[in-house]
Amino acid sequence: MISAEQALGQLLYKPVNHQICIINQSVIDRCLRFVEAVALTPEAL
Repeated sequence: MISAEQALGQLLYKPVNHQICIINQSVIDRCLRFVEAVALTPEAL
């Protein structure tokens, strides 16, 4: 394990990936909808 300061310092050198964390279920229910499911094969991974 590393400290929070070390982790934040390492983020300076990582490429941006623009992930979003939604922690409110009502926002998820109101704004997102299921579109489709796709089965992945081992070759696709």
